[in-house]
Amino acid sequence: MPDTTAEHMSYELDIVLSPEERQLSSSESYLHSGEIIASIKTTSKDRLDKIFLDKYLLDRLLKRKTPVVAVFLHDVQRATIGDNEFCVRSTFKINHFLVYSYLLRRLEGVYYVDYRPELGADQRLQGQVKSFQDLLFHDLWLLLNQPDQPTGTS
Repeated sequence: MPDTTAEHMSYELDIVLSPEERQLSSSESYLHSGEIIASIKTTSKDRLDKIFLDKYLLDRLLKRKTPVVAVFLHDVQRATIGDNEFCVRSTFKINHFLVYSYLLRRLEGVYYVDYRPELGADQRLQGQVKSFQDLLFHDLWLLLNQPDQPTGTS
């Protein structure tokens, strides 16, 4: 860990994506420049804060912008609306997402395997929430080729 006497500090990450044939970072070295953190969760409910905090802490520890994306399976739960017992409600907390983006660090993207179009229609999200296909076929390649950037803040 920079600026301390500690020799090692492990940090649990879901997936590290690398532009190289094999992942360059290991549990004993810094996250290699050019690698991306992907946080993979079933749903964002009660998990958004950890992803944003991870990004914030990694940026501070590594003293550079660390690309972090979130991948969620879905964000729905069963609900009863009126007499209809077979409805679903979104569990994505848009206001929490916006506050975390503003106060901590904006994620490089949020992707859903089971994408709900109403998330993309919300102007406040400005294209930050997309389909998992967008990550695989477009955004991932842009992120992997992005140059290393200092954080600019301490």
